[in-house]
Amino acid sequence: MSVAPEKIFQDQEIKPSSNWLYFAGLAVLLILSEFIYLALLRLDAINGWRPVLIFWLEMAMLFVFYGLAAVLVNRYAGNGKNTVRFIFLGAVLFRLTLLPAGIPYEMSATEKLEALRADLSGREVAYERYQLFDNDDWRYIWDGHVFAHGINPYLYAPSDTHLDTLAGDISEPEESSDDEFLSEVGKPDKASSIQVSKDITDEREIWGDIRDNVNYPEVTTIYPPLAQMIFRLSHAIAPGSLLMMKFLLVLCELIGIVFLFLTLRQLELPVTSVILYAWNPLMIKVFAGSGHADAVLVAAICATAYFIVRGWRSLGAVAFGLAILAKLS
Repeated sequence: MSVAPEKIFQDQEIKPSSNWLYFAGLAVLLILSEFIYLALLRLDAINGWRPVLIFWLEMAMLFVFYGLAAVLVNRYAGNGKNTVRFIFLGAVLFRLTLLPAGIPYEMSATEKLEALRADLSGREVAYERYQLFDNDDWRYIWDGHVFAHGINPYLYAPSDTHLDTLAGDISEPEESSDDEFLSEVGKPDKASSIQVSKDITDEREIWGDIRDNVNYPEVTTIYPPLAQMIFRLSHAIAPGSLLMMKFLLVLCELIGIVFLFLTLRQLELPVTSVILYAWNPLMIKVFAGSGHADAVLVAAICATAYFIVRGWRSLGAVAFGLAILAKLS
C-alpha cells in the first residue's frame, strides 16, 4: 500500500495569522527543554535527597514541556513537513546535549571539552562512575575490550583474575595461573602472553579504572551477541571511550525513531505523533544521558514493526531475531 507524499504531509487548516504562533510556541518549548537538559549536565548526580530531588524536579519540568509540545502538535500540526523537521531537530539536539552527562559537573565548558577529547583519545577516564545515576555502560566498554582481544566475554566476570592483564596488570603471573589462562584463551606461552598484555592495554592506564567502574564485577556479562557487536564496534573506533559508546547507542535509537516515523506514514497515521517518543525525556535521559544498551533493541523493534506493516515478513522476522539478540529481557 503506497500513499502519495502530498497526502502524507498536507497540513490541517491553520490560518496564516496563527501559523507563526504555533511554531513560535513549539520553538519556546524546545528552548525551555534545552535549558533543562543543559541544567542536567550541571547536576551532581550522587546519592542524597538534595541531588535526587533536583533531578526529579528537572525531569518533571521536562515532562511538562514535552506534554505541552505533544498537545500543541496534535492540535495544530496535522502532518506538516515543517513540524516533522522541527521534531527531528529537537530529538537530535536533546540527545547530543546529554552525551557529556557524567563529565564532572563542576568543570567549565572548556574543561569539559578537553575531558571529552581525553575520553575519545583514550588518554584517561574522563567520565565519573555514574551518568545521571546509572553506570551500566562501563560494562559495555569492558565487554568490548575483552571481545576485541579474542576472549569470550561470557566466560569471565570482570573481576576474574584471569583478566588482570586486560586491566593493565602486566606483571608476570604465577606459573599455574598463567598456564590455565593460556590454555583457555589460546596463547602459546608465557613470554608471548606478557607481550600480548602490553598490546591489550595499548600502553594505556585506563582499563583498570574502567574495570573498577563496572557494576557487579563478580557477575559475567548478560548482554546478547548483537549488543556485544555494538560494544566491539565502539572499541574498534575509540577504545575505552564512553562518549563513543553513548554516541553509537544514540545513533541506534535515532534509527529506531526513523523506522517509527516510516511506520506511522505507512499506516496513514499522523506522522507528527512521532514526537511522543522522539521528545520523551525518559528516553533521552536513559539513552543519551545514561547510555543504556536497550537502544539497540529499540532500533530492532521499530524496524520489525515497519517491515510487518509493509508486508515484508522475512525482513520482519530477521529484525525481530535481531531484537532478541540485542536484549533478552
